[in-house]
Amino acid sequence: MPKILSTEDFISQPLEKHSFSETFLQKCRQQQVLTLKDLLALGTQGLLRTSSFDEADREELYAYLQQHRILYLLTLNR
Repeated sequence: MPKILSTEDFISQPLEKHSFSETFLQKCRQQQVLTLKDLLALGTQGLLRTSSFDEADREELYAYLQQHRILYLLTLNR
């Protein structure tokens, strides 16, 4: 039986453990964003202001967060 992670443990895992594209992961590494927690800390406005992340990157992130039912965590960090 797979181990069930808490939300905190899930968002604290390295991004490479999640199913993001290599392009997205490279952009995150360039920005020294290593975990979902780092991305969530940017908040929606931070993601919009960060020139490294384009619309396709934001859509990939939003889809992933929605798939895992944690999109609300991004909107909590404005």
